[in-house]
Amino acid sequence: MLDTCTTVCKELRMKFSNSKSHCIVFGKCPKSSIDNMHLDMDIIYWTVSVKYLGVHIDGGKNLFFNIHTSRRSFYAAFNNILSHAKTLEEPVQLALFESYCLPLLTFAAGAVTYSQQQVHDLNVCWNTVYRTVFNFSRWESVKCFINGLGKLSLRYILKLCKVKFYFHLLHSNNRLLLDLFWLYYGDCYSANACLHHVFGPRHEAVIAVYEQFRADCVT
Repeated sequence: MLDTCTTVCKELRMKFSNSKSHCIVFGKCPKSSIDNMHLDMDIIYWTVSVKYLGVHIDGGKNLFFNIHTSRRSFYAAFNNILSHAKTLEEPVQLALFESYCLPLLTFAAGAVTYSQQQVHDLNVCWNTVYRTVFNFSRWESVKCFINGLGKLSLRYILKLCKVKFYFHLLHSNNRLLLDLFWLYYGDCYSANACLHHVFGPRHEAVIAVYEQFRADCVT
């Protein structure tokens, strides 16, 4: 496959940036010793973690999205804003954190899959904003307070990001994106559970749309 990439690039008069290219292992034997890959006679080295479009991916038995960098970036931005905004009113401080810190926690949230522990860790980060701005103690829950303000917890914000992402895929004019969407959420063995998790009680209607979509493809 890499040799084919090299051949096609030569025909298109393009060249890969080998220094920015890496190989990573996913599967049952992630620590297996594998020979180096070559792209246009240059070595493509194996690595345990890669950064792709701002998302950090770790190799291993399963695909794993690393959130440590996002959390560090969040706290760096949080502390920077806090040091300059302590004298501002609470709603203004909260608006600043929503504008500059929240996107660091929700970046690519619609496209990636986090574990329950990762969602919990990210939610703790966002709850820190409310505890700091409104002078809550660390042991106090801010869940009801957030709801009282008419805001969403980060758990639901992440779900909302995913629903918006799926909505745009469903209404995309790109046939390839539609095929990939239904391939993953329509043909997998847990399609019904996945769609129920994303779309709620109306997931039966989504399945009906999918079945009509497959029928159209056949005809």
